Amino acid sequence: MISVKLEGTDFGARNITIDTGGNRIVAPSRALISTETHYVEKIINSGRVATAVFPPYPHEIYEVVRAENRKKNQFQVSELSNPKVFERKLVGLKQDLRFQKNALKLFHYQKMSPFFEMTRENNILLAKFQADAELKVIKVWDERVNTSPKYFETQIDQFRNKLDEVGLEIMPVLETANPDVDNYEAKWKLLHDMGINKVGTTAESILQNWKNYSIIQKFVEDKDIWVHASGVPRRWASNHTTSEMHILQRFGINTFALEVFRPFLREGAVSVYDRNPKDQKLYDQNTCGGLGLKEGVSLYHGELNCDHVCCNGKTRAEFYTDYAKLELLPVYANVHEAFNSFEEMQMGAKRILDHDFKDYVKEKHYLNEAMNNLDKRFS
Repeated sequence: MISVKLEGTDFGARNITIDTGGNRIVAPSRALISTETHYVEKIINSGRVATAVFPPYPHEIYEVVRAENRKKNQFQVSELSNPKVFERKLVGLKQDLRFQKNALKLFHYQKMSPFFEMTRENNILLAKFQADAELKVIKVWDERVNTSPKYFETQIDQFRNKLDEVGLEIMPVLETANPDVDNYEAKWKLLHDMGINKVGTTAESILQNWKNYSIIQKFVEDKDIWVHASGVPRRWASNHTTSEMHILQRFGINTFALEVFRPFLREGAVSVYDRNPKDQKLYDQNTCGGLGLKEGVSLYHGELNCDHVCCNGKTRAEFYTDYAKLELLPVYANVHEAFNSFEEMQMGAKRILDHDFKDYVKEKHYLNEAMNNLDKRFS
C-alpha cells in the first residue's frame, strides 16, 4: 500500500511524502521520463563520457511514456487488442522499465489531443498493459472530458474494485483542458469523497485552464493527496523561457513528468541542426528558466555553473560548440536539465516546509516574473 502524507503548505505549494514501503519520496519532485534514459545511451555511445563515470539519475519517480502517433505508426491503443501486438509492445515497455531500478514507476499514454476519446475497451487494454508490466500504480483515464460525474464515479469505482482484488492501486487521470468547469469540479469532489489519494492530470495551458487548476488547488491544499502531472512542457508557452513545472507547484501539484520531446526533430520533421545551435536554451537553477547562449554568457560571464560530468570544466561557449559538433547539443542540454531541475525541486520542497516558498519564488527571476504575470491577469 502506497501512503501519502501532507507535510506542509505555503503559497499554494504542497510538500508531501509518498511512502512506497521501500522508499520515502519527498515532493514536489521532478520525475524522469523514458526518453531521457535513452539520452544517456546516446551520450555514452558518442564516446565522450564513459559509462563508469556517468552518474545515475537521482529521480525517484520514473514514467515510461508512449505517445499516440498514427502517422508514424508508433503507438495506437486500439492495436493492443491484437495479442501479438500486445506482447510486442509489452516487451518494449518492460525494456524501458528496467531503468531507475528503485524508483516508483508509472506509465503514461500521451494522447494526440486532450479531447481524444478514450473508450472503455481501450482503458481496459491499458490497465492490463500496465498490470502485465508489473506496475503497482495503474492509471485509468476519464473516457471523455464531458463524461457525466455519475458515469465517471461508476467507472473509477469498478476499476478500483478490480485492481484492489489483485493488490494494485488506481490513479485516475483527469484532463485539465475540460471546458466545463462545473463538470471538472464535480469530478474532483467525487475523487475526494471516494478517498482517492493518487490523481493524475495532464498539463494543459495555464492561461486557458486557470479555473481548473484553481479547482485542483482548492481540493488538495490541506489533503493527503498526491497529484501527478504528465506531459508538462519544458518551457511555459507564454514566454518560452520559464520552466513550467515550477509554476504548476502553485496549484498544489506535487510531481511532474515532461512531455515526450524528440530533440532531433521539430515540427514538420525538420532537423534541429538546420537552425543556429546558439538558439538552444539551457536550464538555469538560479532563475528557473531556460537561457540562450548570449543571455547565459551575459549573466554568468561565460561560466556554466554546473558540476555534472557533461558540464564540468566547460565554459558555456564550449558546451555549445563541443556538443553541436557532435550533433548532440539538444541531448546534452536535456540531460543537464534533468539533473538540475530535480535538484532545484528538492530545494523548493524544503522552502515549503520553512514557510518560505513565496520568498523562494521571488529569488527566481523567471519564475517570479511568470507568477506575477499570472496573478495580475487573474486577480
